[in-house]
Amino acid sequence: MLQKYVRIADAVNHDHTAKGDWTTTTAYIIGDILQHDGSSFYCILAHTSGALSEPINGANWETYWRPLAIGHDGTPLADVVWEGAWDSGTTYSAGDGVTNDGAAYVSIQDSNTNHEPPNATWWARIGGDLDFLESATQGDVLYFNGTSWTILAAGTRGQAFITGGAAANPQFLEYHSDAFRQLLINGSFQINQWDGDSDHAVTVFTASTSPVNNDDSYIHDQWILLSDGNDIVDISTESSIVPAGSATSAKFEVETANKKFGYLQIVESREALKYSGGVASLQFKARTTAGKVIENIRAAVLAWNGTADSVTSDVISSWGAEGSNPTWATNWTAENTAANNALVADAWTTFKIENISIDTSGMVNLAVLIWIDDTDAAVDDLLYLADIQLNLGAVCLPYASIPYAVDLFKAMRYFIVYQQNDAEQWGWGRAGSTDTVYVTRALPIKMRVAPTGICVPDDTSHRAVRLADGSFVGAFDTFNTTARTRNALVLNCTKAGSFVAGTLYAFYLLSDGIYCADARL
Repeated sequence: MLQKYVRIADAVNHDHTAKGDWTTTTAYIIGDILQHDGSSFYCILAHTSGALSEPINGANWETYWRPLAIGHDGTPLADVVWEGAWDSGTTYSAGDGVTNDGAAYVSIQDSNTNHEPPNATWWARIGGDLDFLESATQGDVLYFNGTSWTILAAGTRGQAFITGGAAANPQFLEYHSDAFRQLLINGSFQINQWDGDSDHAVTVFTASTSPVNNDDSYIHDQWILLSDGNDIVDISTESSIVPAGSATSAKFEVETANKKFGYLQIVESREALKYSGGVASLQFKARTTAGKVIENIRAAVLAWNGTADSVTSDVISSWGAEGSNPTWATNWTAENTAANNALVADAWTTFKIENISIDTSGMVNLAVLIWIDDTDAAVDDLLYLADIQLNLGAVCLPYASIPYAVDLFKAMRYFIVYQQNDAEQWGWGRAGSTDTVYVTRALPIKMRVAPTGICVPDDTSHRAVRLADGSFVGAFDTFNTTARTRNALVLNCTKAGSFVAGTLYAFYLLSDGIYCADARL
């Protein structure tokens, strides 16, 4: 038996008529089939034959003819022997070609008698699988869906043609700018403003650092640690174990066994509302380590329908047993049903959750939570996360690697860390009395809301004022943010009887202190 013929795309939809051998000065029309010099051809352009159009030999023959007989693997098969119109009394051999009811067929078996085409057991239709091309319109795309050729209808103006890779079908999708391609900030964990030059810089967040690795604590910029208790996991930025094309990942090392934990980002209302009523797709990369294996990881997109931007950051009311999803805090709803994703040791896996309907009534904020489902994790077990992206649309778009400066600028809308030493002034101000100096600091970006000022560590050994000429006045007793805007902080620094009213003073952070402006959700 001959292998079934694959229909070639040029065998478009016209009646086929067997014409025998090619002859010169003959009028041929589209669909005519003939033989010449032992090969078979069909006409693709009406013409009167001559030397220039002679199949194979003519200088312009490919303008008028296409060869037939191409196997399923693209290898040319034996030439079709055209027998004219099908006849019930004729016995056909494999490779014999006939016409019937305006279509052309080739026999795929020997001893083919009285089996009228189309009969898929005995005949393969040439061009038949492309009959649907008659319905094609300008802008349509022809593609192979793994089984057959099919048409993808032209998208609407402005849509983008997106391929799904070798094992998926292409789609036309709405084109989205970067604002819709990546809703999250610091999805690669490249921003950790706590990591700096001061003695109090934090590279690994533990039970003894500030910030501490407690439940419901911000760690990496915009990312909140949620855990079933405190000191469940230490977190750091990893620069060695990273996916190809990435510079950083987040490393989680278990400190308390048999507890769940996760990483959460809450999306501000003004950005989340752009996804309302649409669909979104979430992707992330993760891995574990041989001998320190964490088995399963889950992820969910959450919707908040309480007061906009006045969210409960601890989105979990109770973690639940292994194999079950958490009970969510009031006003939080999961937009997808999370399921286990098996982690692979020592290799990155990309996980995708696509076509998530953002349909919770009254949604004003979104959040992404990725957590481990294991309740048998051992101390020192390891999890790595990287390249987390939430984009608008039914499929995950290619991960958008955000420049460091862009990610940092976005993060500073919510949180700014100043790490300085004794030689650097943080701000300037005049004494309003002998007890108080008001220090003003302009902010490098208009923050989400007027921020709260935080000194780390918050003790008298890490905050002081000097005279404008640099002479030391001493550490002040207390300070608070007495007035602030989204563009600046004004601090009220007090030290009883230490100042001269109206005199200009400089504010310093002593012993490598850290000062923060906090406008996070």
